[in-house]
Amino acid sequence: MKREVQKVVLPVSVAIWATVCFVEMLRTDSDDDSYDATNTNGSMVSSAYNEKATDSTKTKMIGSVENAFIFVLFVTAATFGLYLLFKHRCGSVIWAYMAFSGFSIFGVLGATVALQVLRRYEINVDVVSFAFYTWNVTVVGVLSVFLWPGSLRVKQGFLVLISVIVAYYFVTQIAEWTTWTMLVFMAIYDLYAVLTPNGPLRKIVELSQEREEAIPALVYEARGGSRSGNGSRRRRRKKSNSERQGDDASLDGDLSSSPEKDAVGEKTSLLGRESNGSSKIETAPLLQRFDENDDDDDDDDDEGDLPEGIKLGLGDFIFYSVLVGRAAMQSLFCAVFCYVAVISGLIVTLAGLALHKAALPALPVSIALGVITFVAIKFLIEPFLVYEFGRDAMESIPDDYNPGMSSSTSSTSSMSSSSSSSSYSLLGQSSSYWPLH
Repeated sequence: MKREVQKVVLPVSVAIWATVCFVEMLRTDSDDDSYDATNTNGSMVSSAYNEKATDSTKTKMIGSVENAFIFVLFVTAATFGLYLLFKHRCGSVIWAYMAFSGFSIFGVLGATVALQVLRRYEINVDVVSFAFYTWNVTVVGVLSVFLWPGSLRVKQGFLVLISVIVAYYFVTQIAEWTTWTMLVFMAIYDLYAVLTPNGPLRKIVELSQEREEAIPALVYEARGGSRSGNGSRRRRRKKSNSERQGDDASLDGDLSSSPEKDAVGEKTSLLGRESNGSSKIETAPLLQRFDENDDDDDDDDDEGDLPEGIKLGLGDFIFYSVLVGRAAMQSLFCAVFCYVAVISGLIVTLAGLALHKAALPALPVSIALGVITFVAIKFLIEPFLVYEFGRDAMESIPDDYNPGMSSSTSSTSSMSSSSSSSSYSLLGQSSSYWPLH
């Protein structure tokens, strides 16, 4: 189980910290106060309300709920549309649309991020070379992810790159209140889409398993686990299947010698079709479900094990990265703790998958822990630490301090400002929440 968890946590961690790196590299000192107000115009998520720094808390809360509700409605409609296309066997239309979306992500959003990096670090690249590299990365990425069954490692790398680009776009183009409200709404939507009988994601996965076709979606497949363990499970399954085939053969032999061969044989055939149809799909996982045809001994041996191939939706990568990336705009201190919370929630979800042998939505636990951690860090822990830093700085002032002496005043001011700046650089904007006396 350890290797399966590592193969899921590692790419998620890469996506999260790559997003944090881009946020930290491309932000400026003035972004803390004016970033949301200037960069969210025209964003689809901000279609109902454009957050401004001067708005009241009540206005921000109501507006963020409106934006998040519209976004979730859009996602729900798009997912049901995807299900209808897949149901009517329009898979080529789905993959063509996804290929076009991937081309836009790599060629437009990815190129924009690359240009920002080049400008920030004053790296000179001619237009021809930049266009050449952008075109090659875009074409190879679209072919590897959508159209060309190439290397799994290459596909995994480009999927992580897609999640980083989209997550960075969300972090920088969506206002703070709308971002956190959207994350909460998406976690609730994930519960509905995966666990309810009429959930769109559940219907898509059930239809995919019924037809034995690939899921028409961006899914990261983490193939992990011990080879010996997986091989033993395969051998046990093959053995159990062969035993069942032998029992069926002996049963057919007995029925063939019976005078009521036709009637009983027809009844046996109908029962077989009914049992197969009823045991195909009982769960609707985003992750690959367990084989339900193992015997009782195999279930006891495999209890607590994860599936051989864990499939995690790319949306989970994106929203994990958005949460930690948004926390990084508060402070790196907050980002680290939010990352630990998100990964802890992912591990809890994987543990539930292993214990219950049924698929679970990957967002709710991680988003809940991440949001709670962010609120606690921003409004409780960071203000307390800033207060302690300021009190220590004030206590370090000599007792014979004379406000009338200009030199002493300047030295004390520099001492106080240096101490405040050190705490500010570590804890971000928290000094504005707890006045120093």
